[in-house]
Amino acid sequence: MIKKELFIILLLFLVCLGIESIYAQEDNEGVLKSNVKSESIRNGLVILLGEKIQPPYSFTLEDDRILINNIPFSAAGKSSGEKNRIQITDAVKNESSFIKKCEQKYIEYNDLYGKDKAKEKILKELQTDPIVSRMSFNNDILTINFNSGRKMNIMTDTFLMKDKTVSIDENVKRIKRNEEIERLKSLLQQDWTIALGDNYTMYLPAQATIEIRELTKGINNGSIPATEGLKKISGISGKQKFSEDILKNISSWREK
Repeated sequence: MIKKELFIILLLFLVCLGIESIYAQEDNEGVLKSNVKSESIRNGLVILLGEKIQPPYSFTLEDDRILINNIPFSAAGKSSGEKNRIQITDAVKNESSFIKKCEQKYIEYNDLYGKDKAKEKILKELQTDPIVSRMSFNNDILTINFNSGRKMNIMTDTFLMKDKTVSIDENVKRIKRNEEIERLKSLLQQDWTIALGDNYTMYLPAQATIEIRELTKGINNGSIPATEGLKKISGISGKQKFSEDILKNISSWREK
């Protein structure tokens, strides 16, 4: 009898543990949905005020800000990558207008038919638009693949927020930020360096990344004199302030 009671207690414990695990997974999914992150990237370097930000690198789009490992990214400075800055083209304006149309239709159909029917009608009516290559829903995330190559993931819950009207200008910003994230990810995947500092933002190619790693390693282990190493880093980047920032934070470059 005692063995039977112990077995029942153990069984109940395991059931509760399983339920708790399920709720934990749902909570984690909720966090990811409210702060959608890209996959982590181990290549490249991200340097903030001379400090090496440790990989892997993940990108988050939070409101109108791009975060790299939860650090706000600002690309205000002039750099070798400035020519790649995103322009507000007619295609971007058309895409932002299309997102606005999706929002209006979703609100209308959700009020009339409910969430599931609203998704079905939006796909049926809008994915034949000439600027769209594909549209799909994954739970409450609407994914739009445009013919331009741009891709947008939008939480449909934001369409239903009270006292919030997403303007075409705000949608332009969304598109620009998503495109910027894709560009930054591409640079890191190719082993480029993204360096942020006071009054500078630099994008340095893979060969510069290799050289910066070797020079900072040599400075830290004493095989390269600091003045010589920093002079070379200034030559690579074209910014003395960049090498000065690295010197101030040289301990962050020690291998861990």
